[in-house]
Amino acid sequence: MSVQIPSNLKRFFWDTSMANIDSQENADYIIDRLLTKGDLSSWKWLSDTYETDQVKQRVIESRQLSNKDAVFYSTIYDIPLETLRCMHKE
Repeated sequence: MSVQIPSNLKRFFWDTSMANIDSQENADYIIDRLLTKGDLSSWKWLSDTYETDQVKQRVIESRQLSNKDAVFYSTIYDIPLETLRCMHKE
């Protein structure tokens, strides 16, 4: 079921029309954007909106996480740092 993105998080999607974003169809995009650009309130919304395993999978697959973010999310989600794609130079 689609969930509307709260108005306080719309600033993280400055380059996209909110009318074109569906929380389920565009889940990977939304999760990636909020993991890399978001703040504590966006992380809370992610946790409330998406399954933990879905967010963890995006953490593992993302190439865009900074080293700082990678360490943070690997700690929070108990993911071995070496399994994160962003930690490998390709």
